[in-house]
Amino acid sequence: YFLHILLPHYPFVYLPEGQEYDHSGEPVCEGVRDGVWGDSWKAIQGRQRHTMQAAFVDRLLGRMFARLKQVGLYDEALVVVTADHGASYRGGLPMRSAVPQNCGDLLFVPLFIKAPGQKEGGVSDVEASLLDVLPTMAQHLGLQVPWETEGRPLVGRSEKESSDSKLLLAHINT
Repeated sequence: YFLHILLPHYPFVYLPEGQEYDHSGEPVCEGVRDGVWGDSWKAIQGRQRHTMQAAFVDRLLGRMFARLKQVGLYDEALVVVTADHGASYRGGLPMRSAVPQNCGDLLFVPLFIKAPGQKEGGVSDVEASLLDVLPTMAQHLGLQVPWETEGRPLVGRSEKESSDSKLLLAHINT
């Protein structure tokens, strides 16, 4: 089974319970023109609406986990939750294009992985890229990706390897 949800996503029309704003076809989350937030108040409203829609996604994930447990698939399921990009909510700055003032908003996205047979959660400080998701999924499932991937499995990667790659990136960028 595979589930791909395009939420939370602009224009952010869902409340945490899943109801859609009654916006009568009018834009709900205005304030972005040519990819830039026009003012701080509109950016704050955008963040609030994004947060409410993220709460709806949290509710959907909770229902999915409950259903997986109900039908006996949870323990052996591989579940990956991530985003394809970050977003910034700062007046006068781009929503999705990186500038020095919003890099912290854009460059980090959530990545949650529940592996088959995993009994306890944890947090890893290992540097990861979205390019690492597919090789990680394949390793967890005991599969070979039949083409060359740019990413590497996160399973078994040490923080030392991440530190070395950060140093390499820092050296390349200077």
